[in-house]
Amino acid sequence: MIKVKGVSQVSGRDYRLAESCLRVMSSKGFQVPQIASSGAEAAKLINQAIASQDWSNEEKDKAVRLLLDEAKQSLLPLGELDWIQSSDRASYWVWVTLSRYQFCAAPNPPVFQPVQGQQPLLTLQYNQLNLKASPSSSKERFEEVVKFFDRVAQPIDWQRALVAHLKFQWSQIFSVRKPFSWLKQDNEEQIRWAWEYLSKMNWGTSKPSVVGFSPTGCQEMYLAIYAAFDSWDAAPDSRRLFLSDFNKAWQQKKHRDSRQGKKACNLVLREEVKQKLDDMAAARGMKLNQFVEALIESEHAKMS
Repeated sequence: MIKVKGVSQVSGRDYRLAESCLRVMSSKGFQVPQIASSGAEAAKLINQAIASQDWSNEEKDKAVRLLLDEAKQSLLPLGELDWIQSSDRASYWVWVTLSRYQFCAAPNPPVFQPVQGQQPLLTLQYNQLNLKASPSSSKERFEEVVKFFDRVAQPIDWQRALVAHLKFQWSQIFSVRKPFSWLKQDNEEQIRWAWEYLSKMNWGTSKPSVVGFSPTGCQEMYLAIYAAFDSWDAAPDSRRLFLSDFNKAWQQKKHRDSRQGKKACNLVLREEVKQKLDDMAAARGMKLNQFVEALIESEHAKMS
């Protein structure tokens, strides 16, 4: 904060704080927008609005200080969202949850089951808060989560209640065994196969939907696969059945791929000859089919 002619000025270095100041001013009747494209733009609008008032410099200075104090108190400290920022998977799940659902407004808690006939006030939805529809990285998703809390226009206690609810829900999801233990983050073949599997509509089967996910690369596709499953609203039995089918389908694909370029060869050998073949393969630390192939290749090479 700097002073110009004895009047404190709002700095644009802290985008969150400057935009929060705009929202506080708007709530008090100032003709300013509630959202700005940058901290510098927000600061310029605030300082111009204060300067235009028919107040003394002392009154203007006091107004800026009170404005900053109130704006700070309405912002959730970023440290309370560390558990989201530190996990790509958690960040994706929280973003999906906030972008899909609408919550009850204060004085009700965010997740509230009204009695029959009661119509609780609802907050603005994600798509009404000028937020990105498809963030393309974990960093962007976390930034949009922070902006959601900043712009949803609810008291700090309400914000903390929603964070606590999300944290509990995530702990339930994360405490379960990792669902796709075979899916490796650096294996593009696996990731693309899993994405295609989820993208295919198989009528009569139940599985997570990737509709609405727009990954921009293999890493994002990997995270989107988990996000689709983590945010899937299905009964435990349905989730277990899907995981079983999904894992079996991958094993079957692996088996089919391993047999490409190979052909079954059925031979009938005397028992003592078969035993000798097994002993020879074991002595070389080879599987039976590998040893037979090597033996044939060796003998065939002698013919040329």
